[in-house]
Amino acid sequence: MKEEKWLSAPACKVSTIEAIFLFNQAAVITSLDIGNHGSAFVAVMVCKTGSNEFKDLLPQISLMSVTDSRTGKNKNIVRMLKKEDLCSDTRDEKWALVKLVCSQPFNMLAQFGLSFVRFYSLAEECQEEVKHTTQELMTFKKQVERSKTNRDM
Repeated sequence: MKEEKWLSAPACKVSTIEAIFLFNQAAVITSLDIGNHGSAFVAVMVCKTGSNEFKDLLPQISLMSVTDSRTGKNKNIVRMLKKEDLCSDTRDEKWALVKLVCSQPFNMLAQFGLSFVRFYSLAEECQEEVKHTTQELMTFKKQVERSKTNRDM
């Protein structure tokens, strides 16, 4: 299956998009890799199954400067984050849901999002990569459209 980027809808003037993913089983996330595609900031939140309370795993971090955001330079960087970069309150617990929040407040005309995200867990000694499925991409696009509709009200 062809992998695709998670991007805001074309010509959709929103500054924030988000997507929620469910792991096959709850896991302790020990590190993660984030491939940017034009997002100025990203945050990663986690939640347990059956709960609606998301907690920060990775507080909002900068992926692009204001100048790079406006000019479109350096939009495809990769950040490799270790356990020490994750919030001490949440990094040692098992999580089933992950919410990714991307924002680009400096260039409302450009599409933005992520090229990829990889989550690592030592407990399973394997890498769990978020795969791009049609259903996940549709959910992501619907959330973007809802954000646009709510903003226009």
